[in-house]
Amino acid sequence: MLTLLPSTFHNFKMIRNYEKEISKLSINIFDRAAYTTKRIRLLRKTRYLIFFVWPVVELLRKIGVMVIYVLLITLIIEFMIAYISSRHIIVSPTCIISGVFIIATIDLIRNIEYWEVELGWGTYIVIAGGIACFLLASLTAKYIYQAFKPYKSTINSSSIQLIRMRRWKVYISTLFCGVIFLLLFKYIRNFSGSGNIASIISSYRIASLKGEIQFPTVINLLNKVLVASGYIWIYILINNYLILKKIDLFLAINIILVLMSYFITGARGKMIYLILSAIPIFFFLWCSKNGEIRKLRFKYLVRIIIVLLIIAFVFRATANIMGRTITLDLMQHLSVNLSAPILNIDTFIKKKWVKPTIWGYNTFGYFISTLGRNFGISKWVYIIDLPFQVRNGHALGNVYTTFYSYYYDFHYIGVYVLSAIMGFISQISFETCRVSCFKIKKIKLSVILYSNIFITLAFSFFSNKFYETFVTFSFIQMMIIWSLLIWGIEKVNIKLKWTK
Repeated sequence: MLTLLPSTFHNFKMIRNYEKEISKLSINIFDRAAYTTKRIRLLRKTRYLIFFVWPVVELLRKIGVMVIYVLLITLIIEFMIAYISSRHIIVSPTCIISGVFIIATIDLIRNIEYWEVELGWGTYIVIAGGIACFLLASLTAKYIYQAFKPYKSTINSSSIQLIRMRRWKVYISTLFCGVIFLLLFKYIRNFSGSGNIASIISSYRIASLKGEIQFPTVINLLNKVLVASGYIWIYILINNYLILKKIDLFLAINIILVLMSYFITGARGKMIYLILSAIPIFFFLWCSKNGEIRKLRFKYLVRIIIVLLIIAFVFRATANIMGRTITLDLMQHLSVNLSAPILNIDTFIKKKWVKPTIWGYNTFGYFISTLGRNFGISKWVYIIDLPFQVRNGHALGNVYTTFYSYYYDFHYIGVYVLSAIMGFISQISFETCRVSCFKIKKIKLSVILYSNIFITLAFSFFSNKFYETFVTFSFIQMMIIWSLLIWGIEKVNIKLKWTK
């Protein structure tokens, strides 16, 4: 402890010098007149937090504090930096990714004895370092974006508009969703044979995971249209509810049909993704209605927490309905999905890293696999390496957080670089949504896009959702479908005259 103090004070002195240089540099780069007194104070608070993280962590490491507690403290500090730098916007990329890892780490602490948890420093470096790189890249993207498009925090009037759909469009959309759902159900039932709904869904899910069954091309395309339309219906439903204070019955039916299509295919995770996408959509539309960007009111945060709790219970209940054998109680089942990924990646990092044979396969597996199938390269088509883990006699599943793929493919440097890229892209999307809040436009594609980014960040504690979602040909198809649906809703106006 005594030998640590001189080096620590020396580090503080160096940090103070660096702080002065960075302060001078920031004044030269950014026009001082463009920043308010409040923003300067926020930047100073953020700067102080950044420079004091390392000495605190070093001190805790020297005196032998358990890694998991050091990780939690670091994540809380990173969340504070994110919260301050985002001006208290809880749905910002930095707040989401640091926040979900805080929750996962707290849950892991709850299971320390049950799973015999003892994290290594390599795990700390990967998780805390990955989020730190994400945070720094996000801040960089934020200031670059605002240098070209100055930040506007308020306007004098609301920029939200009522989205009026002609009734024939509404009826056709509901009929379309219903027909596709029936086609999916009929195909799955024909494959699975007779039986109750649980056995039918379970048989199809197992066969699809093994690659033994695929939807015909036409049904597969129609299913993609149905899935993509779900985000559009949620957007319109929330938009019109904020104005009229009532829910459109047909739009609600459309959303339910999309959720049911996920249900019968055994994709309960995607059901949750669609529901959670409503959070950022609601936030940006709410800001547009109020004419300013501001933090969510407490009552809305309470409602979000209630919804998350309901989702947690539904997630457990739907497992049995979908034919999954679950022997754990509710809390342990949630822990296996929430905090066990951190323990799993810790187990993997403690082993000697071996360079993979195929470049980037675990990170960009879906994209590389598609190329392999189309160009006849068989070695590019294989299952991502996700072995099941067991600790203290308890099964932990086979998910490893988003950082597992980066570390698996590119070691530590991959964690930092890919996290930074993810942070930069996410923040640019978020800033685009903030600017779009003050543009008078009915359906904003940027908000729908960010709602998908929001989902991947919210599940970063679970697996590599970001690159699995966006570095695929399926996402390009999704963007095209969204654009066509928005064009059809806003631009196609056919007046139908009914005659006897």
